[in-house]
Amino acid sequence: MYGPYGTDDSISTFTIPTKDSEIVGFFGASGKYLDKIGVYLKPRDEPESRSA
Repeated sequence: MYGPYGTDDSISTFTIPTKDSEIVGFFGASGKYLDKIGVYLKPRDEPESRSA
């Protein structure tokens, strides 16, 4: 969990479920201020099993 952000009277937190994935990019939208933010996720590659 990240945060809090903003002023004391408007505490906001957010989480990004990243289980079995990794963040590969960000995107957002803004007017005068940043209004929205998000992330692009990529599934993690499964480790290759090696035969002995």
